[in-house]
Amino acid sequence: MKDVVADRPLDVLARAKAVADLDHKVRSKVVEVFKRAKNLSVDADEKEVINPSSFNTSPNEREVEEMVYTALVRLKRVVLDCQVRVEYTWALSEISELAPILETFFKEVFVMSEDLPLRANRLRILRDIHRTCLKVADFSLLQC
Repeated sequence: MKDVVADRPLDVLARAKAVADLDHKVRSKVVEVFKRAKNLSVDADEKEVINPSSFNTSPNEREVEEMVYTALVRLKRVVLDCQVRVEYTWALSEISELAPILETFFKEVFVMSEDLPLRANRLRILRDIHRTCLKVADFSLLQC
């Protein structure tokens, strides 16, 4: 699946400008964590993400997973709104705010859990983050 398309020149220009205007340090961190999300998400199935509060995990894992899930839900709404307005600064701001949350997720949560339904849901979350971000930019192609 490739959401970053070039069939709408003004949209492409708006996305490119928003990415170019992103602070270099922020862009570097965004690229780093989203490459990791992309790499892990290749193993995700096509089922819907389940709210992480439905799973029996440690309080710390639950808190971190719920932060990522909440940020994902918000990011989907923001990106959709930005696509309609053809203005991506807000989307990049949300992605930038998600980067440290996702970094914490990678530090605090073992994605490849022995609990297969839990693992599948964690991979789905990463898949959805990756796919949503692709609507703005393919961060795996950016060099910092």
